[in-house]
Amino acid sequence: MVPEELNSISPHLSAVDADATDATSSFAAPAPAPVVHDQAAAHRANFGDKTTRSVQLRLLIAGTVTEVGSGVVVTPTQRVPRLHITWAASAAATLTPIELDDPMLADVWGPRLVRLDLDVADRSTMTITVRQEHSTLPFGDTEPVGVTA
Repeated sequence: MVPEELNSISPHLSAVDADATDATSSFAAPAPAPVVHDQAAAHRANFGDKTTRSVQLRLLIAGTVTEVGSGVVVTPTQRVPRLHITWAASAAATLTPIELDDPMLADVWGPRLVRLDLDVADRSTMTITVRQEHSTLPFGDTEPVGVTA
């Protein structure tokens, strides 16, 4: 049995609920969300409030980032193959450019980074796929892997 005081931070969980073996979520699946470009987000912090649940999965990306459906294509600053990063279309995504003013960081990462924020508050699992294009053609294929028309 879980002591009641441990559950006082969540209005949806009581000591009785803590013993339940079959938990379900009351969140409905959201409609596909567009990718939002937030130029000012790099200069402010969002801690949310106590009435809404905000859970973000963040990736820091170096290189040129191009939106493609429910994902991005990353062209690295180095001479390496491009990356395709994809996620569920229903997850809200925000791309935030971060300009690097430190010359040592810029020498390694390039002039800017891009922060990808995925809102995962409404789900218990999230699959993100990172796929690298190959510069050589495997098994006699005629197109590089990862390239779609």
